[in-house]
Amino acid sequence: MLADATIYRDQAHTRYRTSPGSHPMPAPAERGARWVGVHHDRPLPDDSDVAPVELPVVVNHGRWVVRCPCGGAQHACRTDRRMFCVDCRNGHADGRWVLVRWPDNPEEIEQLLEGRPVELQNWDLSESAGMLRAENDLLVERARAGRPLGVAAGA
Repeated sequence: MLADATIYRDQAHTRYRTSPGSHPMPAPAERGARWVGVHHDRPLPDDSDVAPVELPVVVNHGRWVVRCPCGGAQHACRTDRRMFCVDCRNGHADGRWVLVRWPDNPEEIEQLLEGRPVELQNWDLSESAGMLRAENDLLVERARAGRPLGVAAGA
């Protein structure tokens, strides 16, 4: 193990919670967007209003997130695979929900990222599990040699 670091696993369904005695929780993807909507008078699109657009999920510093084309990002949720950007209001999708594409093996990815320093707990759909294993081997080799970890590939 490289460091005493566990992947954060922060997702929309654990990130946004309601206060005791408040209304029932909305669907996970709606929680952050709904909070912004209520506090800034910005209503959400209807639940079924989903654009034929799909954005990939990534791991960034141990968090599952969806990056919006506008530069914003939202926490992702495995059980509610939609995203609504609170920054641009999904302007790239005519203000409709967009679908989130997850890998087939999120648990394996989390396991391979565990133990890395948080700033190196990163992954995107272009990386296979084998690539993460190779990066881990390189990180272990660098740590044993007393070299800075930096970015795994080529650092």
